[in-house]
Amino acid sequence: MLSATLDKDCQICENWGESEAKRLTKKKEHVLRAGDVVRLRSGGPKMTIALVDSADDCHCHWFDGGELKTSVVDINTLEKVEEQEQ
Repeated sequence: MLSATLDKDCQICENWGESEAKRLTKKKEHVLRAGDVVRLRSGGPKMTIALVDSADDCHCHWFDGGELKTSVVDINTLEKVEEQEQ
């Protein structure tokens, strides 16, 4: 098992592999929380995050023609909807 340390600025130390560095960097970018309005990066309806679980999966709800829909979506596939779009 590789041991690694992060300095105070969360810079990845050189003993980490590149893929691990990318994973940690991606996680740091996400600041999505329950209650945020999001949509898939590829498009689609606006959804509300109900829960972000420990695996970084977002439990989302949205309406489709008056019917409540629910899905679990990987956090990496979502983007926050800007307030002017809401």
